[in-house]
Amino acid sequence: MKSLKVVKTTLGTIAVILILMAAVISSIWRVSPPRANENDPQFIQMIYNLERMATGVRWVGTPEAAYSRDQIIAEIESMGLSATIHRSIFTFEDHHEARQIIARVRRGTELGSLDARQRGMYRTFVWNWFPNHPLLHQGYMYVDNIFVTLESPNPDAGSIMFVAHYDTTINTPGAADAMLPIVAMLEAMRAHADNDNLASNIHFLFTDGEEWGALGALAFSRDFPDMIIMWIC
Repeated sequence: MKSLKVVKTTLGTIAVILILMAAVISSIWRVSPPRANENDPQFIQMIYNLERMATGVRWVGTPEAAYSRDQIIAEIESMGLSATIHRSIFTFEDHHEARQIIARVRRGTELGSLDARQRGMYRTFVWNWFPNHPLLHQGYMYVDNIFVTLESPNPDAGSIMFVAHYDTTINTPGAADAMLPIVAMLEAMRAHADNDNLASNIHFLFTDGEEWGALGALAFSRDFPDMIIMWIC
């Protein structure tokens, strides 16, 4: 009798475990993203662009970042579209101000003014990684955003903006952060490049200098404060 109760208890426990496992597997299956069709022309183009654009470190102000920018512009022009370069000039003081804004928004703290010690830290940081950087030799650098708009024929249409950055941190090729959304934006642009009946204006903003204080985004928001931005990265 006692052994029968043990068997029933064991079977009940096993049943509960199987039910829980089935529930977990079902949940994972539901949230797992669909697999891409690797034969789809857009997917093939995305992978091609990703492989040739995410080739190495593309830190703001470097020739590698300029090369990446040129590749994105060439891809846009191959669609018969025109890209606008939104250029800003940043110094060490401007960079410190950008970091100040980020600290204020994220943590509610203040960094204080840029003193000689902090300036020396910034210069040492740049020198250790990029001794030929323009910040060191000319005191400023260019931060170049790329901006494209697909216009709706409806004068009362609203606007959607997609944003991602093409620069990287100091030691990564930046495939996931953020060349993957860059190539996805390019394919979304390609899909609607010839659409003359858009329900909304679509803006594509490829920002520079994100990894060192969101510099391009800061400059764009200052120069175009009335634009509504939907961030994808």
